[in-house]
Amino acid sequence: MRRIQAVIVAAVVLGLAAPAFADNVQWNRNKGDCEYVLKAPDRYPLDSVLECTQLWEQYRDVSGMSPDERSLFARGFSWLFIYGDQTQKGVAQGALSRIGKPKPLVFDTQRGWVDPNLEVLTDPLNDPGTGNDTPRTGPELRPLPRREVKAPSKRDAKKAKKANSKGFKAYKKRRYSEAAEHFREALQHDPFYVKAKYNLACNLALLGDNDGALQALLELQSWDAGEARGSFNKARADSDFERLHADQRFRRLVGLVRIQLLNGADEPGLFHVGRIRKDLLARNYYIAQYGYDRYTRKRPLVYYRKGYEPQARLAKDIVANPRTAVIEIKWSSPFDVIIVWGDPDVASREGVSGPVVQGQPARKGDNAAGEFLGKINDAKGTIEEGGKTATEAPDLPGVGGN
Repeated sequence: MRRIQAVIVAAVVLGLAAPAFADNVQWNRNKGDCEYVLKAPDRYPLDSVLECTQLWEQYRDVSGMSPDERSLFARGFSWLFIYGDQTQKGVAQGALSRIGKPKPLVFDTQRGWVDPNLEVLTDPLNDPGTGNDTPRTGPELRPLPRREVKAPSKRDAKKAKKANSKGFKAYKKRRYSEAAEHFREALQHDPFYVKAKYNLACNLALLGDNDGALQALLELQSWDAGEARGSFNKARADSDFERLHADQRFRRLVGLVRIQLLNGADEPGLFHVGRIRKDLLARNYYIAQYGYDRYTRKRPLVYYRKGYEPQARLAKDIVANPRTAVIEIKWSSPFDVIIVWGDPDVASREGVSGPVVQGQPARKGDNAAGEFLGKINDAKGTIEEGGKTATEAPDLPGVGGN
């Protein structure tokens, strides 16, 4: 992503009005992947959201934007306002005001992005660059009876494998409609071909056919075979299904839990964060964000949203530290479970002797989390790269003795 010059950054940070010669030609030339970042800010580091907001204020002409477009881009500015420091909040407020949003959007885990300026919902996981919102509801899913998996003839198995290979090649080229047809062809030859059924579900999800994708997953779930169960369990951690994360039917079907994993113990905590991450990924849990906590923590913490108590208990078991505190989330959060690693020795060296509360200065450098996963993988005994984006950590409330 391109960087704007320091003079321009300073002008925006100081809250100066956007230049009169803002030009969408210049915006298109300089924006990089900023439209993706601003429409789905929870997938990117906070410094990327800040940089894109600054670029937006410098170059983007908003005079011809529709109300729907304004609500989509307001997500990024709202995210920056919610999780940024005071200076960043000022940048975000300026950008929100310029698109006619005096109030920032609110992220509700049950309903998605809520625009208090319009009092309507906007989809939290809209695929950037398209105008198609993901529906949150639809026909209820009813469990299917278990089905015995029958093996195809050698001839049909060969044809099914060939069609599946064609579909996968089309998928890699992002030709999802074509890929879906090949996977359907594979299933005609072998109706219980697990790879083809799962691949079909992935491509239907990418095409925005939520009902079709859910039906394919439901059928896969009903197949009485270990391979089918293994593939089905992958869905909650597979990025191909991210557009379905706002659909409560998908969340219930696959057991989706949005997890934030944070390191509150500096370099010594990287090994343990890597260990926790490896265990979560092995269980096909979706880690929505990684990052550093703003504060040094004296012990591990597991925060959970009401209704996610079983997942919090599982997280505590995975953390495997008897001092772990389990605390209900009492603030607005896009995450269902937040896992923070803490270490009393690290906290003692940094002079943390009592409860850590919001409002204290963040430790220097903790919010530059772009190399977070790289550091995890450099730590002794950590795991393979999982491909998720490192991110900054929002302030978390402290508890006594953390």
